[in-house]
Amino acid sequence: MVREYMYEILGLSIVPSASDAQEQPQTEPVKRKGGWTKGKKRGKKSGAVKDSNAPKQPLSGYMRYVAERREQMRVNQPNLSFVEINKQLGGEWNALAIHEKQRYLDEAEREREKYTKDLEAYQKTESYKIFREQFEKKCKEESAAPQHLPAILSPPRGKGRVPADDDEPGTFDIPIFTEEFLDHNKARDAELRQLRKQTTELEEQNAILSKHTDNMRQAVERINVTTGTSSLLALLAH
Repeated sequence: MVREYMYEILGLSIVPSASDAQEQPQTEPVKRKGGWTKGKKRGKKSGAVKDSNAPKQPLSGYMRYVAERREQMRVNQPNLSFVEINKQLGGEWNALAIHEKQRYLDEAEREREKYTKDLEAYQKTESYKIFREQFEKKCKEESAAPQHLPAILSPPRGKGRVPADDDEPGTFDIPIFTEEFLDHNKARDAELRQLRKQTTELEEQNAILSKHTDNMRQAVERINVTTGTSSLLALLAH
């Protein structure tokens, strides 16, 4: 329910995941007392506050690949279900070599950097200030319980605050929409880029070592053949 409301605020549609689609009931929906019909989508909330001016959240490298391939697969294999298409695309992505994935990962990284800059600039505008006021007002009207800004404008975990380091004791919280939060995100992005670079370098080294091992194995086989031939000729000479 909370996720639907957050997506609705930003005018986004909720696409079912593979697990959601598999769990979709196939039997006739049964009405439950005091609740919604099972399997039936809830209607949109009236008067939801939508921030149409917010920068669009970038797609990951995998989602870019899926967006590129999904329509092709629908045309070539129209009988496949949504779940089957996602399953096949996931398998395709896992089977790609790192250099084949790199184009999508690089595009995603560029878009992520642009999004961070756009979001930082947008949070300083009057439009964002108006949106926050409208959102907070709507939250107070909907419920007395504390509400949080949409996931697109807030960290993925936590109650409106993001831990500085989940793995260390005595962590402190960083309030969102502050310079500290933006610096934290930039540091995390830098770490991710460094890890991705190291992963690529290690895979390249593994490929070189594998090729070297194959060459050594072939050389040993040739030596064995040559040695065996020489021994046979020596025996025949006697």
